[in-house]
Amino acid sequence: MIWKRPLFGKILLVYMLLALSWWAFLLFRKNSELTEEKLKRLQVEMNTLYKVNDYDLSTTVEYQSILSKHKRQKLMIIGEGMVFALTLIVGMGLVHRAHFQEVATANRKKNFLLSITHELKSPIAAINLVLDTLKSRDLPRGQVESLAGDALEESKRLEKQINNLLLASRMEKDFILNKQHQDLIPIIEQAIALQQKLHPNANIEFKTDSESIVAEIDRDSFSSIMNNLLENAIKYAGDQAIKTRVYKNKKNQLLVEVSDLGPGISNTEKAKVFDQFYRIGNEETRASKGTGLGLYIVKKVVDLHNATIKISDNIPTGTTFTISLP
Repeated sequence: MIWKRPLFGKILLVYMLLALSWWAFLLFRKNSELTEEKLKRLQVEMNTLYKVNDYDLSTTVEYQSILSKHKRQKLMIIGEGMVFALTLIVGMGLVHRAHFQEVATANRKKNFLLSITHELKSPIAAINLVLDTLKSRDLPRGQVESLAGDALEESKRLEKQINNLLLASRMEKDFILNKQHQDLIPIIEQAIALQQKLHPNANIEFKTDSESIVAEIDRDSFSSIMNNLLENAIKYAGDQAIKTRVYKNKKNQLLVEVSDLGPGISNTEKAKVFDQFYRIGNEETRASKGTGLGLYIVKKVVDLHNATIKISDNIPTGTTFTISLP
């Protein structure tokens, strides 16, 4: 029979707790037997000393000492048993959690390898197909331009994935921001324009209460944040409206919001989507594109800006990402 690790761990924990309880019972019984033996011996000594048949032991110091020692040993058995049981439960819990974290990490890496293989091979295959077509056929100029446009799109897609991989790799080391006072509005508008060009069917709305909103940011990194958030929204919202907003709230905090009307993110998934390589679902059956690096990069860059990002449910459906800049 092949044991599943979590089930085997629970059975082992129950067995060890039962064994601990049995040993505690045996120690209690042994302690009681020793105490009774000491009291019998003391009774014989007192009867012999005072030449009576049933001397009252409760009046002797030795009797109180034996009972006190018996009580201390009982408390010691209970205390040590509880400490051992607690240590056992905590230890098994840590092992259990480490096992599931290892499995989750392995699954994320497997999903990442599957997705990155697809994301890198697909544009290369498309570009090769276009080049083979252009090489082997004499096509009208209009068709040549159309094919060249397709190849350029795939090339940009490949470049974006490679840039994300390089940026994620740099995030693991010392990544230094070049922060300067920048107007956020043109940076956001530029990101929206780029995503509209890459996804013509995308419906992105932008709203701001000011003509200029300045913050101390790294321009390139902040552009990466906006492009990844917008691309994530487009991936799940399709042609439904995506709302982008930058404003200051009543507490004078600078907020950047990206909201979509997609399927939303469950509460259990919200804590995981910023993990490296994490993507909702199984890579072998997933239809959406991506490598699981976009939101990981977003969170890392936000942290480097000493800012915060939170995920909330959009109304009536979908997700809202809110960045609070210092």
